[in-house]
Amino acid sequence: MGYTMNQSHIRKVSLGLVFIGMLISIYLTYSHFSEKTSVCDFTSTISCSTVNTSIYSSIFYVPVALVGLIWFILALVMLLRVGKAHMEGAFLLWAIVGVLGIPYLVWAEFVLGVICPFCTVIHVILVLLLVLSVLNYRKSEFALEWVKSVKKVVVYAVIMLVVFALFSAYFKGKEVRLETNDFAQCLTQKGAVMYGSYICSHCINQKNLFGESFSFVQYVECHPNGPNPQTELCELKDIGSTPTWTLEVNGTEVDRRVGFLTFDELKAFSKC
Repeated sequence: MGYTMNQSHIRKVSLGLVFIGMLISIYLTYSHFSEKTSVCDFTSTISCSTVNTSIYSSIFYVPVALVGLIWFILALVMLLRVGKAHMEGAFLLWAIVGVLGIPYLVWAEFVLGVICPFCTVIHVILVLLLVLSVLNYRKSEFALEWVKSVKKVVVYAVIMLVVFALFSAYFKGKEVRLETNDFAQCLTQKGAVMYGSYICSHCINQKNLFGESFSFVQYVECHPNGPNPQTELCELKDIGSTPTWTLEVNGTEVDRRVGFLTFDELKAFSKC
């Protein structure tokens, strides 16, 4: 007689696959942010790093690997409840959701002309989990409880979307900060100087526009009671109102703008 997997065996194998998927997703997430070479970079056409750091490796600023990790974590929670909370149907639907993500990654690899070995392992795991979830569902006495299954998987989907949205907002803010840092540094390299006053509302708004990145801007305090005042320099430069932006090359002023400037105006002013 041939061997037939029962629900207990299916659950154990599924748990093992989910655990492996989590470990790979953790590594791919780490590799996405790391500048180190991935352990699965073998050739120019077989490389995890090439795919995992490409323009296709993030969706709304969130690394695809991190999305996969979230999926596997929720899959683990669902599996631990299978047999106890009628989760068989819900896990089947969740497995279908996971498999639906495969075409995007395969398409990305095709466009890049590169195969990501760890990504391929994830794809295989997702397909195997779908097969196992079908087998487990067919053996379940709760196989007809589709309404409950749909309700349960919707809850998990909402959780994933909320977590995704939070990560998206975080990574978008981080990217914007990095871009602002680069822009502020460029202004200084081009010789842009902001003359301001700590009690000037437009100066405060100008600083707030840069946020923490303002520390990279070359700033001169003109108010005598402000922090590190350079009133003599401001008088020498004939600063009549603040904020005043000057563009100085080798100590010689070549251009000047008075008042609050937007990023677009500063870009045009400095050629950054």
